[in-house]
Amino acid sequence: MITTTKTSLIPSWVHSFEDYRAMFDLTDIELDRKILDYPASVSSFNAEMVKAGHDKVISADPHYDLEPMDMSKHVDNVIQRLATQLHQYANRIHTEREKTLEDILTVWNQYAQIFVTDYSQGRLENRYQVAHLPHLPFADFQFELALCADLVFRNETASPQLAITELCRVAHEVRIFPLLDEQGKVSDKLGPLMLTLQEKNYGIEVREVPYKLQRGNNAMLRLWARECVL
Repeated sequence: MITTTKTSLIPSWVHSFEDYRAMFDLTDIELDRKILDYPASVSSFNAEMVKAGHDKVISADPHYDLEPMDMSKHVDNVIQRLATQLHQYANRIHTEREKTLEDILTVWNQYAQIFVTDYSQGRLENRYQVAHLPHLPFADFQFELALCADLVFRNETASPQLAITELCRVAHEVRIFPLLDEQGKVSDKLGPLMLTLQEKNYGIEVREVPYKLQRGNNAMLRLWARECVL
């Protein structure tokens, strides 16, 4: 059985609140929904949402069993690992927001520090919870919306259909970003996966989104179980 583990869930990017709004095309109304962010990694989304007055987000990740000191070390390791890989994305990055790769590393560290600062309190408030596929520790349709970044098409250890089916179990609607593989091309898994899910009576939409940082990386996959009323 395929599972998501700590070693298999290393992100390819460090995201902020504004990144999530663009990646998942989130409206102001949707920000007030009950949201699951999985796998949340070292994203600052939850921390920034709380600061903005939105307190219905649960971020879940296999790494969230780490104590704060260990999480701080983990974050440093993630940033270091991503820094060594950043050159892979150099020819895919628009320069309107971050002019150099060094600038990207700077904002990644800023986002990660926001997460680390919030992590201890967030765990106490159950905003950061440990979770692994294939079975997420949440009730059926506990969430109105599930956001899934850097998993389905960029992680070879995660079964796309398994991940999506489980996310659709716990949330009325699931949004997945990106649809590109690690080479920056539309994943060859996307077409067969969409066909399989349609045959299983899932509603599917590929939607253009306003995320502009990476060239060609401006679409998300939106899914829902048809028996659910949206």
